[in-house]
Amino acid sequence: MSLSLLYFNIVSVLSSVAVFIIGAVVYWNDRKSKICRYWFLSCLTASLWSLFFFLVINATTKELSFVLRVLMDTAAILIAVSYTHLRAHETVLDLVCRLLLEKKKTTIQSQTYRNLSTYIIY
Repeated sequence: MSLSLLYFNIVSVLSSVAVFIIGAVVYWNDRKSKICRYWFLSCLTASLWSLFFFLVINATTKELSFVLRVLMDTAAILIAVSYTHLRAHETVLDLVCRLLLEKKKTTIQSQTYRNLSTYIIY
């Protein structure tokens, strides 16, 4: 087995397990929250995509690889759908927090740009 194939095998399995565990922990902390349930759904679909990626690169036949690739692409579509559904159910508080974080990020980037431009000018 080549080193790159070994790398992709390890990374795809570890990411599948890690994303599933993160989703399960978030869901377990607050099972009644809609956002936690949708977050778990997003993590589950991302975990499935990573698992199907592992299966695709280890498939023994082209036919099996094709079927697994179709399932992997379906999981990729479900990632986008579940994330969109998650964003649609954001509360006003979540939206305000996200906007404040984006504003803070933009302010930090503009300050960094100004600091860099003074070094370039001098």
